[in-house]
Amino acid sequence: MFLARRLAPFTFGTRPLPPTAHYYSQKHSIINEYRARQQEDFKARNRSLLLYAISIGVVTLGLSYAAVPLYRVFCSVTGYNGTPQTSKDGSGKFAADRIREPVGQKSITIRFNADKSDTLNWKFWPCQKSLQVKPGETVLAFYKAKNLADHDVLGVATYNVTPGQVAPYFAKVECFCFDEQRLLAGEEVDLPIFFFIDKDFVDDPLMKDIDDIVLSYTFFKAKRNSYGFLEPDIPQGQQPPPHLIPNHHQQQQQQQQQQQQQQQQQQQQQQQQQAAVPTASNPSPHANSPAGSIK
Repeated sequence: MFLARRLAPFTFGTRPLPPTAHYYSQKHSIINEYRARQQEDFKARNRSLLLYAISIGVVTLGLSYAAVPLYRVFCSVTGYNGTPQTSKDGSGKFAADRIREPVGQKSITIRFNADKSDTLNWKFWPCQKSLQVKPGETVLAFYKAKNLADHDVLGVATYNVTPGQVAPYFAKVECFCFDEQRLLAGEEVDLPIFFFIDKDFVDDPLMKDIDDIVLSYTFFKAKRNSYGFLEPDIPQGQQPPPHLIPNHHQQQQQQQQQQQQQQQQQQQQQQQQQAAVPTASNPSPHANSPAGSIK
């Protein structure tokens, strides 16, 4: 009777048969297979995330490794942040045709400034305080450095020009900046710089009021970082100044800016007064009205 009921076709209203052991075994196998696939997917995703993280770490490490030399190259090529442009192949702005005989051009005063870090036991000074230079004229100048310590010291110099907008026209052919300078105990050396101001300086209307430029060098005690590059050895929390400007030069710049602002204000006042004066062809509608009636 029971077997006949099992083999009879299902009709509406009959009670379903209970699950068998085979059903449970198939269910568990399907669940286990799904979990296994899910674990494989998780493992594949974790491997992808790990590879992405490693790639980002390698790229970041490479960028940090090359950041300093790339930034120096960028500043030297573009003149960014008051950095004079340099070149070793003598092409482009440093070609021979960029240098011309300075005839009938105004002279520009180049002031030389020298500073050093407190941690560097050196004496560093310019051999000349200032020079008169004309655009297109090559100039050779010298600095001196002396090691006052009783042992060898390694130093490195940074440089800058002020005002910063002059940097694209200030071309340094040869200098001692960013190069390793090792001085023996008590040794004194001459440090030459060879530069010129590009001839396009006189054609730039933004440069017409600039006749005073400060070339500043700052020496720091140098050390090699973990990548083998030279870097200034400065106390923690202290930033090396990009350039230091003498006080008298700052005062001159401030006075020039104040004079320019006063001239602009006077010109604006004159223009306003001229616009307020009525002409004969276009009389003011309030010309004949009482002074008290105009509000």
